[in-house]
Formats: sequence, C-alpha cells, structure tokens
Amino acid sequence: DVLDKMHEVYRLSNSGHERLGEASALPAVATADIRYNAYNLVLGLYRDSRNADDSFKALDLIERMIDPRASDSIGVPLPTIDSFVYTVLALGKMQDSAKAIEEAERLIDLLEVNERLGLGASVAVYNAYITLLNKVYHGQEILFDKAM
Repeated sequence: DVLDKMHEVYRLSNSGHERLGEASALPAVATADIRYNAYNLVLGLYRDSRNADDSFKALDLIERMIDPRASDSIGVPLPTIDSFVYTVLALGKMQDSAKAIEEAERLIDLLEVNERLGLGASVAVYNAYITLLNKVYHGQEILFDKAM
C-alpha cells in the first residue's frame, strides 16, 4: 500500500534528522504537505472506483485521519475539506443506500463539531452530500425533502 510506504519514508526521514541533530522544521512541513495530498489522492481513487468495498475503505481512511491518536503517533495527516468531499462521494458506491446517507451525515457532523480539524462547515461538502442524495434518491419524491 502506497500510504504505508509513505509512512516508512516519514519515519526514516524523522529518525534521520534526530540522528543528525537537525532541528529544521522545513522537511517536516514538506512531508506533511505531500502526505495529506497523497491521502486525498487515495480517497479520490476510492471515489472513482466502481468497487462497492472501496466506500468502506474510504471511510476507514478518513476515520484514521480524524483519529487524534493516529495523527499524533504515526503522523497521519489531518483531513482537509477535499478529504471529506471525496469520502462522501465514495459513499455513492455502497449497496446499502440508507447506510451511505447515514455515514455521509455522520461525516458532516464530525466536520462541523471537530474543532481540532479547524475546518468548519463547507459548501463543497454539502454539494457532495447533495450529489450523493441525487444518486441514491434519483427520481424519488424524498430527494426534494432530503436536499432541503
């Protein structure tokens, strides 16, 4: 898995700086930027996948990103707005549409209340949610009620 390899590089680069006694923050900043982009690329792949199981993989990945123990102990980056958008859109592949809607609403709630993430509400996430609703409820009267 590509993310596991990135964590290995991260671990090696951090241990290398400690060994050399370097206190520069520059490499860590570059590593963090690359890593959240890499996580978003993987979430984007799950979004574009045709495999229903990839919805669950996307949920698992964003939950690891949200988990403070993972970000503190092994350097998993915090999610971005794009992370949430890609995950909500990936839920459209779930066979259980009620579960997909429930998980999307749970993610939106997490985004809004989790101050540690520092992201707040976003129109992009709500747009992704409306796209998911349209996919799940296309042609049904409930779509209008849910979207409002």
